[in-house]
Amino acid sequence: MYMFLQDKGSTSSIATKVFPSVTIPGVSSIPVLGQILSGHNVLTYVAFLMVAVVWVLLFRTRLGAHIRAVGENPGAAASVGINVVRTQNIALLLSGFLTSLGGAFMSMGYMNGFSQNMVAGRGFVALAAASMGQLHPVLGMVAALIFGAADAFSNAMAAMRIPDELVKLIPYATTIVGMVVFSAADQRRRLARKKQAMEQS
Repeated sequence: MYMFLQDKGSTSSIATKVFPSVTIPGVSSIPVLGQILSGHNVLTYVAFLMVAVVWVLLFRTRLGAHIRAVGENPGAAASVGINVVRTQNIALLLSGFLTSLGGAFMSMGYMNGFSQNMVAGRGFVALAAASMGQLHPVLGMVAALIFGAADAFSNAMAAMRIPDELVKLIPYATTIVGMVVFSAADQRRRLARKKQAMEQS
């Protein structure tokens, strides 16, 4: 315990367990594709699995319908007999569990231990991905992959001795551009719906 307190925001002096990487038999030997699909941390595959699980939960279960209804309009949900507080608590617990997987990957997959500020703003990128994905798990995954590709590209540029200031800018510039494009597209959809409603009236 004393050693942990001495670290001042880091667990570098403590032996930290890590989640193993998974090699997919048959796939790992495929040129190029094998490196893309195989050999990643087990939590990477869990993340993709969770996208499917969350999609089924939200769109194929009664609980998912309640969560979406409460998120859209708590008053209307309560008027049809949905326990709003209980549904919100369940959603909070589920989101906390999924978020903990991200934290576990950061400290036991991406890095071998905890250090202060290791997230480095990725939480805000995740919020941008959720917004761009219109709170849909599959679309959110696509947005997250785009931001992840931008982050990987910045790492590749760093290895090419590109100025550090430019390298660090890439993921966040991609996030801003993505949000601008999403906002413009969403605004066009809103105006189109409003115009259609006016024409029908």
